[in-house]
Amino acid sequence: MTKGVRLPPRLPAAQGELDLGFRVTAREMEAIRTGMKIHAAARAPKLTWEGWRAIAVACSIASERIKSKTGGKVRTPDYTKPMSAFFAATGFEHLNKDDLACATRMLPVWDTIDRWRATLSQARRDKLNNPRQVAEAYAERGELT
Repeated sequence: MTKGVRLPPRLPAAQGELDLGFRVTAREMEAIRTGMKIHAAARAPKLTWEGWRAIAVACSIASERIKSKTGGKVRTPDYTKPMSAFFAATGFEHLNKDDLACATRMLPVWDTIDRWRATLSQARRDKLNNPRQVAEAYAERGELT
């Protein structure tokens, strides 16, 4: 193995192979696997807008499952330890945390932002993939809080 090259995490094939201390449905596992596949395939990672959505969905699933065990508390070791384990197991720990947090916050309005992005030129859409850049550009319209 070349020094400095991180191997992507091994994708879990089934429910029990991603043991993070919480259970997920088969559909949720598929969403997590999709995010992991996209992240593993990305270079540097250079993620597309659609790739960011898949990863945000996967992280949202993990967060909601863990919050259900902590009574909604997120600033406790009971939340942070399993989330850290999730990030390590999925390989998402190497993503920029601010980008990931922004992508996750945008999930409720993602479809609206997609419609707005569709009005942009292809060249602009190709350059506008990072969640924070998208949020900033969209906020200039006064529609994203």
